[in-house]
Amino acid sequence: MKKRLLNFLVLLVILFCIVLPLGVVNGHAGNCQGMGCHGLNPHSTGCDYGATTYLSKSVTEVEVAIRKSLACNAKWTRIVNQKVTSQYVGGSAHFLMNGYQPHFSERSAGPVDKDYRIYTNMVGDASRDVKSCGRGDPYSLVSLPVSGDNYCVGTVK
Repeated sequence: MKKRLLNFLVLLVILFCIVLPLGVVNGHAGNCQGMGCHGLNPHSTGCDYGATTYLSKSVTEVEVAIRKSLACNAKWTRIVNQKVTSQYVGGSAHFLMNGYQPHFSERSAGPVDKDYRIYTNMVGDASRDVKSCGRGDPYSLVSLPVSGDNYCVGTVK
C-alpha cells in the first residue's frame, strides 16, 4: 500500500513538472483571437506581449505606430510621447467595417511624461487595413478622433 502511494505521488509530481511549465509559456499568449479581440484592450488581453510594430511615424513629438499581434490576429494604435517635457497625447485606429469607417480612440487625461504610452482598442482580424493617427499637444486635451495625413500612418481602403 505504501509503495502504491509512493508511486502515485511520484507520478503526480512528474505530471505537475510537465503541465505547469506549459501553462506558464501559454500565459503570455492573448486570451482572444481575431474578431474575438475586436474592441478589446491589447494590454489587458495579453495581446501586446510579443506584438510587433507594423508601421510607425513620428509627428508632433509622438511616435504613432500600428501594432500587430500574430498570436491574437489583431492590430491597434500605440502612441508614445517623445517630447522631453510633458504633453497631452491622443490617438485613433481607423478601419473599414460594413462600408463605414469607425475608429477606436484614446487620449491621456492630462499631460504625460516622455515615453508614456497609450493604446487604442484592437481591430480584430490583422489582415484588415488600419490607419493609425496620433498627436501631442502641450496645452490641452487632444481632440478625438485624430485624423489627417500629417498625423497618420497606414491606409484604409
